[in-house]
Amino acid sequence: NNMPDYLKDRIPTMKHDLVDMHRSPDEELDKYRPIVRLILKVFKYVTQEDEDKLLEIFILATEDAFQKEEEETVSDIMGILMMYMSKTDKKITEDKLMKKIDQLEGKGEKIMTILEERELRGIEKGIEKGIEKGIEKGIEKGIEKGKIEVARN
Repeated sequence: NNMPDYLKDRIPTMKHDLVDMHRSPDEELDKYRPIVRLILKVFKYVTQEDEDKLLEIFILATEDAFQKEEEETVSDIMGILMMYMSKTDKKITEDKLMKKIDQLEGKGEKIMTILEERELRGIEKGIEKGIEKGIEKGIEKGIEKGKIEVARN
């Protein structure tokens, strides 16, 4: 307490409220911005037993966020949350998500588009790496063939 007042104001206090997300009604979470709502709802439902409910909540909250937030931000958060959900005991996968989107008839089209774009980028990267490796092997074989020809002459 011998600290000067000008320093006391600058020392961070680490006060945090712990909240049991399971007890928070969805109506309470709906007060937040769509991107925050998406994150909070995933945290709320990811540990509950109903995987189908989690998928539906995720799809609907993500669609809402896409309509009201910056697309790149939502896409990044969506990817992070999908990795998070895949690490839970439910093992949420893109396949399960796609099946649920099909069931919701029209909801989740933006998610599906982004997942397809990511898949295509992955395929393109794989093709590029395959081409690079093929070129490297071709060069190696050419060098070795050249060495054999030089040795023969």
